Amino acid sequence: MNAPVLDQAGNLYGTTSAGGPYFGTLFMVDTSGNESILYSLTGGSDGAYPYSHLLVNASGNLFGTASQGGCCGPGTVFEFSAGTLIPLHEFSAAPNGTNPDGQISMGGLITDSAGNLYGTATEAGPDGWGTVFELEPGSQSVDAQSLDAQSKDSREVENRIDLQNTRSTSTAESVPASPRVGSSNPLQPICNPTISSPVEVATSHQRYVAGTKAQPPLTDSFDWPDGQLAALKTDSGYMFFSIDAGLHKRQLWHGQWVGNNNSGSVVKTIGTPDNPLGSAPPIDVVIGHNSDPKVNPYNCDPTKYPHHYCYTYIGGGPVYQVPAGQVGAGNWLLVYHAEYDDPAYYMLGLAISSDEGLHCTDIGEIIRFNMPFCYNGQPAPGAIGDPPLVVSPDGKYFYVYFLDWLKSGVNTTASIARAPIAEVLQDAFGGSVHYAAPFKKYYQGAWDQPGIGGASTDLIPEGHYGGGNNVAYNSYVHRYMMLNSDSQNYSYAESPDGLQWTDTIFLGMLGHVPNLAGYSGPIGMGDDPTVLGKEFYVYYTQFRGPWPGAQSVKRFTLSCR
Repeated sequence: MNAPVLDQAGNLYGTTSAGGPYFGTLFMVDTSGNESILYSLTGGSDGAYPYSHLLVNASGNLFGTASQGGCCGPGTVFEFSAGTLIPLHEFSAAPNGTNPDGQISMGGLITDSAGNLYGTATEAGPDGWGTVFELEPGSQSVDAQSLDAQSKDSREVENRIDLQNTRSTSTAESVPASPRVGSSNPLQPICNPTISSPVEVATSHQRYVAGTKAQPPLTDSFDWPDGQLAALKTDSGYMFFSIDAGLHKRQLWHGQWVGNNNSGSVVKTIGTPDNPLGSAPPIDVVIGHNSDPKVNPYNCDPTKYPHHYCYTYIGGGPVYQVPAGQVGAGNWLLVYHAEYDDPAYYMLGLAISSDEGLHCTDIGEIIRFNMPFCYNGQPAPGAIGDPPLVVSPDGKYFYVYFLDWLKSGVNTTASIARAPIAEVLQDAFGGSVHYAAPFKKYYQGAWDQPGIGGASTDLIPEGHYGGGNNVAYNSYVHRYMMLNSDSQNYSYAESPDGLQWTDTIFLGMLGHVPNLAGYSGPIGMGDDPTVLGKEFYVYYTQFRGPWPGAQSVKRFTLSCR
């Protein structure tokens, strides 16, 4: 992914960030144009996924970095000499604040006249924003200078460094922190956000341990959280919600059949903002069939009815607790995300629970793409999300935000549908049969398109960033805020009414291939976690290679100035 470098004889040397038998390669192209693979990284102590350019010294030895692997997983600094790759340094897996050297080096190395090597790590370090490090010849320890939040936010500096003994240069470009120049959108943001360095609130080991004691017992790995975290606050603490993407096979447990031979679930944990997994067993339940099969015939067993439009995934997270004085008071209403996997296609539906998440019942779909599903068709260009129910400014409607795939073939950044709250609660809880009230999509100034299959208007047509579309009201700025993540770039947008939105504003790059960062979920610090304030948390899943693997959950604090 970086330019190759030349040695004194004119041979080219470079890296591939993936491929080869394992996890990327080092290669050479000689002066006649013949390519040869010098080394294939194995993912062990030698590292994996090298993204940087190489440094070649006067003796012909190669130096570089790998973004993963090593003793602990977060990468290496290596030397390649006479056909042998030697790890010079293996980065620590210690979390922010206790990590001396940083993690995940994505850039190349430079050297000085004494042969010292210099480079950068993109994450961790004492302050959480990465490090600039020095590695002395013959030493396997680095001297690292931490980057604080101010350093990260000072994006106006542009450096161009001529690398000694190479023909390569690197440039650090400024990153937009405001709406794009030339935007025709007159609505401007007022939050002026800053974000803290991320902290890890659930390690991969904590995830594993939680999965071993989940109830009902798991029949697959604990692939949590496969969606944004959401929360409710109780007198005794916090309940957190998300999805376990693992396969939940049918099994007899405590005299009852549980599981649905499908992927996805609703997971409830009891914890704190600093430890959302807590110590109690996670409650990991599937979204059960409705007693009336006509409510949703697609929530069926895909192992029994292949190619009968059965979902291959169904799971949900954001929970709305019905307030006192309304139909269904105290019960839970949640949005779920459903999928077909061949080709990929996504839907949204509603589920209910009357026992605080011990059982969840499907009450039907509310949103499908404008583009219809076809087994021989094209896969969807993006996921629809798993959004929360958002109350409209007048308190009369539930809003749902989502990515829509239009029949024209394009997808929207953010679309919206609504349904009257009174009708939704009455249909969900008021009768002997529980079902979802119809939602209407907003299209060209009117709420007249059906939620299932209708057309929709893109609310942020000039949005440069997207993904997620998780919306919550912020009582400090008196606006709705939409948190987005496209697995690498994190951004947000503001709206005074839920319909008119600013362009997306860049917050930071928290992920990079293959270590992605997804499922951004805003959680307020007050008595109602669904309402944001001057400061609030944003939780996300930090990927470490293929899912589910060594994923962890991180959190940063967003502050409006």
